[in-house]
Amino acid sequence: MLWRQIHGLPLDGHRDCEIPNAGINWLRWDGARLSIRSWADAAHLQGLPPQPATAPADH
Repeated sequence: MLWRQIHGLPLDGHRDCEIPNAGINWLRWDGARLSIRSWADAAHLQGLPPQPATAPADH
């Protein structure tokens, strides 16, 4: 919702921004306007071992 608000987009419709699991978004409020400093930063996850799948196994 913040991405859409900042970019003047309606709340419905196709999402055109990345939202990675555990990604960090940095926003800035200057007292009058909200802006995006960084979006979907996942650099803190680099170097982690492969994670197990979370999808249920077919039986």
